[in-house]
Amino acid sequence: NGDVYNASNKEYVAWQWKCNGGSVANNTDGNTTTSVQVNSTAGFSMGTYGGNSSNGNSIGHGLGAIPDFFMIKGYSGSGTKYWTVGCPNIASMANGASKTLNLDTNGAVVNNTAIWGNVSLTSTKVTINSGQQVNHVNSNYMFFAFKNIQGYSKVGEYKGNGSADGTFVYTGFKPAWVMVKRTDSANNWIITDNARGMNGANPRLYADLPDAEGSAADYIDHLSNGFKIRTSAGSMNASGGTYMYMAFAENPFVTSTGTPTTAR
Repeated sequence: NGDVYNASNKEYVAWQWKCNGGSVANNTDGNTTTSVQVNSTAGFSMGTYGGNSSNGNSIGHGLGAIPDFFMIKGYSGSGTKYWTVGCPNIASMANGASKTLNLDTNGAVVNNTAIWGNVSLTSTKVTINSGQQVNHVNSNYMFFAFKNIQGYSKVGEYKGNGSADGTFVYTGFKPAWVMVKRTDSANNWIITDNARGMNGANPRLYADLPDAEGSAADYIDHLSNGFKIRTSAGSMNASGGTYMYMAFAENPFVTSTGTPTTAR
């Protein structure tokens, strides 16, 4: 569709994560075989599987660690409209046992045992129940799994302070890309990146909306070792609000002690 990715005189941004060059292996860690690519250095895996509508089904992800961010998207059949997210290692999502977010909506975290089946994600597999979003018969799904890599990637959470001099979030690197989602209330998924501008010129995009980028350009400063919120808006910094974030480095390098380095 040209309007989506190649309309005349329109501007676009794209973000890519390199996996394993298209080299796929079968993974049988779960009771449903998955076709998986893994980039261990980047802490990233992706794969596909077929749904069967069974409770207690499980799928192997290949990361070798509990994913910090796990997302499932149907690409054929009944589950195609959903983007289901689990972040099992942050407090507001309670070990991923039943709590979930949806990348395609602005909803807060919900308890839904039809997704993860109230079984915590493990270093080898993810349990999925019969929810249409993740495991419907005659439907096919893809998943994306990330684990935190020192100096390169970080999934975590922070508390808002309700001030334009907002919360500072330490990541251990200078972020090139940041996505923030309030977890305790309905608010949009907000993305900033260095491809479209930095610090005073970094308008936001929304993962859950088809809108053009927002005009406000003072929401986040990308700093050498993290990011700082520059708004009191509820979408990013309500007093006492809880927010999850996902960030990736501009220069993914650290010293042996974990100190961020910069390119020469």
